[in-house]
Amino acid sequence: MSLSTTPGIDIGAVERVMRSVLPQLKALRKRNELDEDEEAKLIYANQKLGAAFYKSEYTRSHIGWEHALDLIYAVLNAGDLDDARAFATRLDAALKQTAVHLDYIAVIPLGFFQPIAFASKRQSVFRPFQVGPFTLVPAAATSEALNKRIKMFNSKAVPDDLFEHQQRQTDQALSSNPLLLLPTHGSSDSLRHQTRAAARRVIGLIELFGRVFGVKKPVLGKEATPSYLFLINKRTGWLDRVMAMRPLTVSISLERKLLQVMKRPDVPIALKLLSLGEEKTLNAQLRNALEFFGRAVGEKDSVARFIFFVISMEAIFSRDKHAPIKITLADYASLLCFKGEDRRRVHADLGKIYDARSEIVHTGVTSVKHTLLIKAEALAARALYCSLMLAIHLDDGQGDLQNKFFDLLKGMKIGVELNPIKLPAWQGYGPDAGE
Repeated sequence: MSLSTTPGIDIGAVERVMRSVLPQLKALRKRNELDEDEEAKLIYANQKLGAAFYKSEYTRSHIGWEHALDLIYAVLNAGDLDDARAFATRLDAALKQTAVHLDYIAVIPLGFFQPIAFASKRQSVFRPFQVGPFTLVPAAATSEALNKRIKMFNSKAVPDDLFEHQQRQTDQALSSNPLLLLPTHGSSDSLRHQTRAAARRVIGLIELFGRVFGVKKPVLGKEATPSYLFLINKRTGWLDRVMAMRPLTVSISLERKLLQVMKRPDVPIALKLLSLGEEKTLNAQLRNALEFFGRAVGEKDSVARFIFFVISMEAIFSRDKHAPIKITLADYASLLCFKGEDRRRVHADLGKIYDARSEIVHTGVTSVKHTLLIKAEALAARALYCSLMLAIHLDDGQGDLQNKFFDLLKGMKIGVELNPIKLPAWQGYGPDAGE
């Protein structure tokens, strides 16, 4: 999301498309009445134009189609419609001119579970610390406090009245929750999508690492449910709110143990791995698995929660459509995540979990045993964590990461490969699962 390439378009690609578009558009505009539907086909819904515009790395990474259309129409309305090369050159110049206005700070309120405070035991962030590219800072009760937090990014100050307005519109989200700050770059339509995705990833990883490393949810307390994140324009200080689509809730509390877990060196490495990779890559599979894991954690209905945990595991290990997923899931997850007798027992549990999933999907069963739900949650967390660690271990920039991942699992299955990752401690499923 941060600016990592020079702003600009592929001028040649845009020129080639506009050679046919401009004459049609010119003829269309000569009519007495403008046909907006026909013009939309030429510009707004023109897939070839979209593909040409997004041929550059900068536009793919940072510019949304709404912003692109604003630039395209501005250039079309400012000049003649005869020269495709001139159009593409002017569009490139317009993009570069606006790029200086597209540096932002994403502000993501994190709604950690709020336990009932006994005596002096309270959750808090006392000073900023890094979580990969994010900076976790205390809540900001005033515009002065927020501006102090963002000073490290050389941003213009947010006005007092704008801060107060956004506070009223978002149920005091900025002053009620610790904040994740992320310097970023792009058009606002692109950043809305990217920031929502980044928020889901970091919340998902906090939930994941918390479970793997034994952070317990307090029994008494309440959930915090911030529903907005924010974008601050560094050049102007403008503070805009963005609907998060799903509450920015973390189901565990911000205690000392969780802070220690969030400072683990493998957290930023996992965040980076999850932010890279196109579709149909291992990175995308793991992103998908984390997405369903996050949905499961936030789901109140026990059946839906159970299904999402199982889908999270399927998203990791399902590659060959001809291989029975029940066996593949049980084999690979138990091999990768466990040793000795634990491996044997978990293999059987995974079979039972998948059978329960099949009954729900295929026979209309509308309930799931609580003990099975507890096991599915624990195994989904461990499977995703171990898969991330294996992907990180194998990610040396050489060869296809997905092929290396599954080749190693196959090698482990037939006994010619050893598990190269260090497994986190396993204390069983706990008393809630009948242990």
